[in-house]
Amino acid sequence: MTTGVDSVPYSEYTGIYNYAVCCTDADFKRLNFVPLSKKHKGIAYIREIDEYYEGVVNDTLKIYFPDSLQSKAFFDDAVRFGFRKYSANDLGSDSVGSNVPCTAGYTDTTYTCVYFICLSEKDKNVVIFNCCP
Repeated sequence: MTTGVDSVPYSEYTGIYNYAVCCTDADFKRLNFVPLSKKHKGIAYIREIDEYYEGVVNDTLKIYFPDSLQSKAFFDDAVRFGFRKYSANDLGSDSVGSNVPCTAGYTDTTYTCVYFICLSEKDKNVVIFNCCP
């Protein structure tokens, strides 16, 4: 298990992220998994912090599968078990304006958070589960 803080510069601000990662045969750098062998797997919890309001902006769980067939099967199961599928959506993707397959899950009882699942555009072995307030 590894924990840490990372910052990612954007054009208008710098994103601050806390993370906790557990993986085998992989490293975790710049909020992404880096394989060290073909038997890699892992899971990462990433929390984006708003430096101005001192609150959580996004909660993300990245699941790192050994291959893209397993990540796609996980995504397809989410659709089969009730998540609604969209053909294009940049919510929760790991790049701005992406057209990755995405599902919308549900909102919490106060309608303050939407849960969804996306296939990563950067790494086809990663599924992203996100809560976006």
